[in-house]
Amino acid sequence: MSSAGIIVGLGLGVALGPASPQPPDAALGTRSLDASAPTAVPAAPLPEPVVVSGAAEDPAEQPAPVAVEPIEVAAAPLPVRDQPTCDEEPPALWGGFKVSSKDERHSLKVGFLGQLRTTLTDGPDQGPQGGFAVRLARPTLVAQLWEGRVAMSFMPEFAGANVTLLDATAAVKANDAFAVQVGQFRPWLSRGFRTGLPVTGLPGRGAIVDRYRVDRDVGVTVRGKPWGGKFEYYFGLLNGSGINAREWAPSPLLTARVVVAPVGEAPYTQTPYARNVGPRSDDRNAPAAAPLAVAIGASGYTVSLREDSTLSTGDVVRTSPRRRVGASGDIVVSRRRVFAMSEGFYEHRAAISEMSIPADDAYGVYGQAGVLVWGPWLDVTFRTGVLSDQGERVPIEPGINAYIVGNHAKVQVSYRCDVSLAADASAGCSAHVGTLQAQLLF
Repeated sequence: MSSAGIIVGLGLGVALGPASPQPPDAALGTRSLDASAPTAVPAAPLPEPVVVSGAAEDPAEQPAPVAVEPIEVAAAPLPVRDQPTCDEEPPALWGGFKVSSKDERHSLKVGFLGQLRTTLTDGPDQGPQGGFAVRLARPTLVAQLWEGRVAMSFMPEFAGANVTLLDATAAVKANDAFAVQVGQFRPWLSRGFRTGLPVTGLPGRGAIVDRYRVDRDVGVTVRGKPWGGKFEYYFGLLNGSGINAREWAPSPLLTARVVVAPVGEAPYTQTPYARNVGPRSDDRNAPAAAPLAVAIGASGYTVSLREDSTLSTGDVVRTSPRRRVGASGDIVVSRRRVFAMSEGFYEHRAAISEMSIPADDAYGVYGQAGVLVWGPWLDVTFRTGVLSDQGERVPIEPGINAYIVGNHAKVQVSYRCDVSLAADASAGCSAHVGTLQAQLLF
């Protein structure tokens, strides 16, 4: 061993040698021995701490490793991502059964909308009649990729005698300001018809919307919501023959719609106070209760269609192409527990001189309001309007919605009174319709 090792060894031996004895109390500090023990033996004196200024050359003399418990550090929260959204029914409030990637960039979702309805009617030409039906039975498959930049949806209707394909659509979204939608879907015309059935304030969209709506069709629509949804635009080119048509229309259906919402996007819903489950797909991440929503919209379309025309009793013929031009305007205002909207329609059908069919003009307008009177469980809704055709009819329809689990499970009750404005009509309601409807949505 070298001289340096000898010197270190001697130093260690001196340092580790027995220290001078200390009084028991000094060695124990403030501790004392148990007086009840048979033999009280003082504790051995504590050795002086050893301070080694250098590392030992022999590995065997290295100090034993000390186990250190790992310290768990909370991971930084991941950034909040907007959930993928799809603009087609079902809206995002359809939770459904969902499979998604870990980062939520891709998802596949299966949902369902079901409605059971009981009605009681009393018309002028018939006595009271009742009926029960499965009004809607719509399973839905929605796939979304790259955070909703590509979305596809498929929805059939199983209620009724035959299965019907309603939606088969795909949308590619570059950003909020530009997207392209292709397939079969509801044209972007009329706020009332574009509002999904799960979020209507009364059973159905009403007689006036049903009269002037432009039904599902196959085509393409370019759309966008720039400036945080304060502006919306939709321009469509569709076949014009209607839902599941197997023939081409004489001319395509051209559609256009613009919306201005000065205080921010106004969702397409008639139950904004039930937004805890989301009113529709593209405002899933909106606040639960927006303080104020205001929007003004205008829409227009044109198409040529062949129509059935009755020339005499039992003599029904298909007309030559007849040009139809329509326009509508709507306004909606909602604030916390209150919702109100109004919408008007105009339609012109060109004359067919060779068949002595004159030009036809028609209009309809309605207003609707709802108030959440016992939140979040109960609201009261009222709708009324006027139809220029069908005998100048005025439908008056109050109703109540009972929310069990928001729009996922609710019961709707309504009564409709149809008042005729015709000169020869009797005063009061010409027809009565009572409706009880239960909805299940997931």
